Amino acid sequence: MKFAILGDVSCDLSPELREKFGTEYIKGHLRLPDGKEIDSVLDWNEGGCEEFYDALKKDPDGFTTAPASVGELVNIFRPYAEKGIPILHTAMSSKMSGTHDFAQTAKAKILEEFPDAKICCFDTRKFAAGAGLLTILAAVKRAEGLDIDETVEYLESVKNCIHQAGWHDDLAFSAKKGRISNAKAFMGTLVGIKPVGDFSQEGMTTVLAKIKGERSAFKVLLDYIGETVTDPEDQIMIVASSNRRKPAEKFLEMIKDRFHPKEIYYTDIYRTSGTNAGPGIMACYYIGKPLTADLEEERATLARLNG
Repeated sequence: MKFAILGDVSCDLSPELREKFGTEYIKGHLRLPDGKEIDSVLDWNEGGCEEFYDALKKDPDGFTTAPASVGELVNIFRPYAEKGIPILHTAMSSKMSGTHDFAQTAKAKILEEFPDAKICCFDTRKFAAGAGLLTILAAVKRAEGLDIDETVEYLESVKNCIHQAGWHDDLAFSAKKGRISNAKAFMGTLVGIKPVGDFSQEGMTTVLAKIKGERSAFKVLLDYIGETVTDPEDQIMIVASSNRRKPAEKFLEMIKDRFHPKEIYYTDIYRTSGTNAGPGIMACYYIGKPLTADLEEERATLARLNG
């Protein structure tokens, strides 16, 4: 059974990745400091990455985001329902956004019109490229011949195993926006320090350790991936950044050399995720051991590696 895969705008899959894996996405909304509202899209067709993050840094409160409304989602879902094409919608964590709930409401409205329509609304419990990686994995399973229900079953089995190994060197921004936890514990100690962390089970980036210097941070992160990853040679990884492309590409090459993943790709963190997470993220997203409650084991692993 063929089905459409629609991520939301927070999935941060570049145009190249969307084309390669045959996925689509649903635009969001971005309000600018001058009050103008534009579509939030997954490319830089209205100004570049650096320009956006420079403006965001200068006026973080001037940028606000919103997901597609229920009505917009209904209008997006309807053509698929009319053609009898099942839809898999992958949304950012419901603990962080109302996107998943909006999709569920839109699904109910579509089913009133088309009782036989097939729409699966999947809560990734992740954010940014973590949700993007799950969207790619859905496309991989579709290509392998799984139907939509089998694909959702697979995604449910693996979503708590998606890790984020990286640093965020602008915690003041992210703590204010509420998209990162445990940030305040590291405030005031950031000169020459790289705060590193992973996803919580709810999808929040959680700071777990502070490492002095970029070189040491790279080493600890590579060792952390080594202790948490599962079968790297058989999986797809993503490296993403919010205006930190140079260290991100360096990290990508280090991961290639050490772990030899089946596939590894770079993508930017675009406007919607970037507005909420801020500049300064540089991280790898991959499948690993299940995340533990309160990240107890992950915290202990980083403390040992950083000791």
